[in-house]
Amino acid sequence: METTRESHQHEMESKMKEWGSRLDALKAKADKASADAKVDMQKQLAEIGKLQDSAKKHYEEFKASSKTTWKDVQHDVEAKWNTLTSAVDAFWKTLKN
Repeated sequence: METTRESHQHEMESKMKEWGSRLDALKAKADKASADAKVDMQKQLAEIGKLQDSAKKHYEEFKASSKTTWKDVQHDVEAKWNTLTSAVDAFWKTLKN
């Protein structure tokens, strides 16, 4: 089954909301951490923030793409989003250990 542009856009919007919630939870944990841990966590959150900004930029490019060129943009967007997802997941796992 081929993904339509609209369904892909809705999927990306859902992911962005999920990431926002997860990042808010991570920021709350960082605020409660000890001073040393807080500094390290804030550095990691800053890096994740940069990845998130990049993913959002690519999402905006996807939204602005024409109905005929969206598949060309889709690959770049998905690559950025996979990188962001991996970074958030890895950071989340370090906090649970």
